[in-house]
Amino acid sequence: MAKLYYIVFASLLSLTLHAHKIDLKVVKHKDNSMSVFVSGYTHGYMSYEFTFHHMENYMGDSRMVASIYGEGEILRLYPRDKTLSISYSLCKVNSKKGKLDATPNTKIIYRLPYSERDSAQGVMLGSVRDNYLEEDGDVNYAAFCFQLKPGDTIFAMRKGRVVEINNQYSESKLDGKTLTCNSLLIEHIDGTVAKYRSLQQNSFMVQEGDEVLPGTPLALVGSLSPTNHQVRVSVYSIVCNNNYGNSGRLLQKNYFTPRFATHKGIETIYKGRFYRPLCTEEMITAEMSKKEKKKYLSSRKVVLNE
Repeated sequence: MAKLYYIVFASLLSLTLHAHKIDLKVVKHKDNSMSVFVSGYTHGYMSYEFTFHHMENYMGDSRMVASIYGEGEILRLYPRDKTLSISYSLCKVNSKKGKLDATPNTKIIYRLPYSERDSAQGVMLGSVRDNYLEEDGDVNYAAFCFQLKPGDTIFAMRKGRVVEINNQYSESKLDGKTLTCNSLLIEHIDGTVAKYRSLQQNSFMVQEGDEVLPGTPLALVGSLSPTNHQVRVSVYSIVCNNNYGNSGRLLQKNYFTPRFATHKGIETIYKGRFYRPLCTEEMITAEMSKKEKKKYLSSRKVVLNE
């Protein structure tokens, strides 16, 4: 569940959002406008929701959302009466990793997150009621569960950057519909985020800030019991909930269903079927820049000639 934080009127606040220390700095300008700057998180996009209480002399809504890549000015607010400054008593802050209103690149083919040598049974976890998700629910919830073997490696499904690693749990636990486990987030170039859940503690092979490609080893699979080893993955973007009412949250996750490359072709995941991953050079280089592709192909040539 996303965390909420409260800011009293001050010039500099330090908060811990998603295990990262984030500094929020409020600056008043000579023209009586007001800016909010964020610093401390540099790996990717972060979307913020601000709710200002008892706000005066501001010409817009007291609830607003914005996203920023890394650090810098995220808000610039202008007063209704330019001779007076903007004031407020309290500000509630909610945040989610990912770019606000990112448009998923639906042409991308994803790699299944386990070894190409193995076939695994896949299940699409959909149709989950809102009260089993975030406090106010998310949009089009969809996640995918794959049953694996102890010690199996989990691989990246798509090119991106590791933006969060959660390594605090010695074992995964499923309580009703709530899964408590270690996890990893990867942000893609289109601003969407992939979440990998149920990972073995202290098995991570990447660090926050690392760039990964389809097939990059990430961690070892976790377990819900001695005979139940599984990984759960999902892909989503951050959207603004315009029907939030008086107390609902503005930021929500909008999930979508990727297409995966398998030895049988391009497939979507259905309950009970077995899928064997396929990862081609075309998939690996699909989102590379010309410079990245040249460097990658050159390194591949060296390896092949050894």
